[in-house]
Amino acid sequence: MASKVNRIGLSIVELLTPSVVQSLPPYFHGIDTSTKAESWLTKMLAESRLCVVESKNADDVVGFIFAYDDGSGDVNIGYLLGEQYWGIGLAGEMLSGFIEIASHVSSDNSSNGSDWNVLIGGVDNDNIASIKLLTKLGFRPRSSQGSEVASGVSYFALTL
Repeated sequence: MASKVNRIGLSIVELLTPSVVQSLPPYFHGIDTSTKAESWLTKMLAESRLCVVESKNADDVVGFIFAYDDGSGDVNIGYLLGEQYWGIGLAGEMLSGFIEIASHVSSDNSSNGSDWNVLIGGVDNDNIASIKLLTKLGFRPRSSQGSEVASGVSYFALTL
């Protein structure tokens, strides 16, 4: 297990490049050592369900999906993919798989099956590729609120 954690730590440093994290929150930036990667991983595991996305043909970590479940049924998701994997359809494949799994996931607070009702993704308005991808996968724009407009982020929702 320790070797897998070490490999993920190295992958974090390799994946969280300036281009990948440019529109992400500050705690995604400047992860350039294994110590910082370990701290970032600890934070992400404490705050979300973290899915490590690996290549089918190798043990390479290609990205991450994050699900923030507050128990309300609305689950905020985020995802990132290493730069070298952009533009080849991998983001669509990983999110499609995640949506399928999410439709069957129960939150930690529930014993009655899936209580994830809606997936919500926030996307920087300049990230046209992610906006198109979410729309293609069935996400629909949510009405904007003042703070969202000011922050340059649009939110999209998918009812499961």
